[in-house]
Amino acid sequence: MSWKKFKAAIAHAFAVEDGRDRMSPEDIALLDKVAAFVVRRRLVAPAILVLESTGPFGFLGSSALTFFRPIVSIVFDTREYERIERLMERRCAADVLIERIELAEHQRVQAGKAKKAPPDEPPGDPSVADTPAGADAPPPQQE
Repeated sequence: MSWKKFKAAIAHAFAVEDGRDRMSPEDIALLDKVAAFVVRRRLVAPAILVLESTGPFGFLGSSALTFFRPIVSIVFDTREYERIERLMERRCAADVLIERIELAEHQRVQAGKAKKAPPDEPPGDPSVADTPAGADAPPPQQE
């Protein structure tokens, strides 16, 4: 075997695919559902901390999910939980889940800001709106 053939044969031997392109829309929807669950319970920081710290051990985390399945299946749908287990085996799943959690949290914060924003003032006489409080009162009587 020549050097060029050998080099071409092992060119991608140690390449690690991201795998994001192989995620189906159903997988993304499931991760969005998990992200919404996390954001609703205000567990964004702990969830991201756990996902970031266990990122290199994704397969072990997936195995831990398998270990806890009997307990968690009481609360969650078993089929969806098994799909999450399979998703978390992929290298990119934790990163995608973190992105989805951050996006859901950003949307929650923006919705909260929109609720707190003062309503637009009704149209009317602009000179009245600019007058300070008490300006409508008559001037004090001098003696």
